[in-house]
Amino acid sequence: MNEKVTIAHNGHLQELADRLSTRHNHTFQLFSFILLRDSSSLGSWNGLQPSPKDREIIQSMREKNVLRLDWSETNESDDRVDRRVDGWSYLDMMFESIGLEF
Repeated sequence: MNEKVTIAHNGHLQELADRLSTRHNHTFQLFSFILLRDSSSLGSWNGLQPSPKDREIIQSMREKNVLRLDWSETNESDDRVDRRVDGWSYLDMMFESIGLEF
């Protein structure tokens, strides 16, 4: 597993949130996301839609808050690509993950 993913899932964020909550007498939640650039091959697919195997990889990535910047209507160069996953952009997935409704 990627070292950044390990850091985000090994409890350090929850420990920090707990310390902040105790120190400031307020409830804190911390979220961490890794956003992969277009040049990364992880979570990329060929064709118009991801294959069933690609979808398994995408689901695993989402569970770990690892998303791709090109899961969007445009890529990093602002070219229209519409690589959203079932109509969801990486921002939609981030908001859903932290419980924000839009």
